[in-house]
Amino acid sequence: MAFPWRLTVAILAGVTPGLGGAVAIAHPTAASPASDYVQPPLTKDRLTDEALRGLVAEPLAEMLAGDIADGERDLEALVKARSGQDGSATVAAADTLGAMGILLFAGASDPQNKDLQQKALTYLRRAIAATRMAFGADDPEVALALNDYATAMINLNPLDPGNDTEADLQEAYRIRLATLGPLNSETVDVLGELAMVEGLPPRTGGEPGKIAEVASLFAKAIDGAQHNRAYTPYEVGELYLKISEFWARNSNPALASDNFARFEQQLHLVSDDGEQLADTLVFGVIRFASALEDSGHKTEAEVLRKRYATQITEMVSRAKYTP
Repeated sequence: MAFPWRLTVAILAGVTPGLGGAVAIAHPTAASPASDYVQPPLTKDRLTDEALRGLVAEPLAEMLAGDIADGERDLEALVKARSGQDGSATVAAADTLGAMGILLFAGASDPQNKDLQQKALTYLRRAIAATRMAFGADDPEVALALNDYATAMINLNPLDPGNDTEADLQEAYRIRLATLGPLNSETVDVLGELAMVEGLPPRTGGEPGKIAEVASLFAKAIDGAQHNRAYTPYEVGELYLKISEFWARNSNPALASDNFARFEQQLHLVSDDGEQLADTLVFGVIRFASALEDSGHKTEAEVLRKRYATQITEMVSRAKYTP
């Protein structure tokens, strides 16, 4: 994928008894019947990586080199030149703001670069307004711009992103559901990301009714993934991993472990046994163990780490992970 935050997936599996009614969720496997739905080109693929970089190459380089004032000046000149004669947003102007927000955020990933991260968020926010004006309020491009901003916020604070995040994801889901349909991977992905955010402990507050609502969102996401042939075992596995983290954080280690086992099962469907498979598995172990530990289930986390100690050590030896 061009930029990880442009593709977000999450699913739920299992049964959630006692949460305002049981929520039964299908478990897709290699034998699960997929529909005849054919995934169209993704909205994000309208512009290639090279095209995005070409839009803002000079001001981006200036900002990342610390020349903020010149970078800002040159970017605004580009936006003005690519806007309508009356100053109205055009597709080119919207793309310019979005490209700068995405690439500056990626380049400023170091926690020490908080000022650049905030500037990136400002450009991503401006890109939403410009995209609405250029494409129309309910165009999938607007959903993509909303998703970009929301996912950047999640990257900055995964366990408690800003209050705008849910509203942006809700709007992105509404647009994609209406324009792309429930089986489109972009619709499924943003629904999964929305469920992930709404399922964070500060949002659920441990309330059974709220947890059940989130479970229903995940159920819709898994149904969409189950009926879209474009989903790979890696992507379905990522969905199970997300929901295992959700249950761990909401004090249900049993359902969390059940979903982590389904994450493992999905990886067993992968035909190759290269580094990607090993890395995906170990990073999944690390993430799930951290979610268990953060929610007070330290014993379960330690048991999991010991079970995969050999694989974790091997990844450390390849300099892919530092404990």
